[in-house]
Amino acid sequence: MMLLGHMILLVFGLSLGSFIAACAYRIPRRISVVAVPSSCPECGAVLNWWELIPLVSFMIQKGKCRSCKVNIPWRYPLIEVFVPMSILVLFELFGPTVEFIFRTMVFLFMTVICLIDWEFQIIPNSILVVGGVIGVTLLGLLDLRALLESIFSAFLCFGIVLSIRALANLAFKRESLGLGDVKLAFLLGLFLGFKLFLVAFWIASVFGAIYGLIGGRLHRSEPLPFGSFLALASMLVLTFDQAVVRVLAEWV
Repeated sequence: MMLLGHMILLVFGLSLGSFIAACAYRIPRRISVVAVPSSCPECGAVLNWWELIPLVSFMIQKGKCRSCKVNIPWRYPLIEVFVPMSILVLFELFGPTVEFIFRTMVFLFMTVICLIDWEFQIIPNSILVVGGVIGVTLLGLLDLRALLESIFSAFLCFGIVLSIRALANLAFKRESLGLGDVKLAFLLGLFLGFKLFLVAFWIASVFGAIYGLIGGRLHRSEPLPFGSFLALASMLVLTFDQAVVRVLAEWV
């Protein structure tokens, strides 16, 4: 019975992974996620249902479009693997609970944000608004009293990152942190709470610094996709939050 449940989650996760990949491609390009049929971005050929089976279609077609034979980006199968694996890990940790649904929802939104910010260095307001509404609803179901604390944490995180942005812009004489990152801080303050957000922000800063130094972007003063690092860090913190809380309790 447990194996059947995991298989259902796996199939559902593969479908969600395909949907997340489509969202990451379409939303920043202002293409409808539901109204426009799936097609090859290179030649425009509309895809048949057998070309939309997660992972299977990619392998059968050997990673190429059936019409123009252009290579399908590897990010599609990778996302289709990452999402169901993440869901299975969260299910093992939290079981069939509202907490599991909440954390899965956060993972899905953070995956989309990570992909979009990495490619375009923007975080669409539509994703943040929808994520906030769903997050507040699920948090209310988990603990209505704690919801008020989460909302307070969201405004606190927003204010802190906004202040950091203002100081960094003043110090470096250029935009060092985008407004999208500030709005994302509000959403993550809601999802993670104040203390865990600070941990995620620190991890994201380390990721960003390493990436900037290795790629030479810091030396060339090129912008970094900080929202992507913040989204990744939040997923790490959300998975291992109990261990993080124990470490914080020892240090603070």
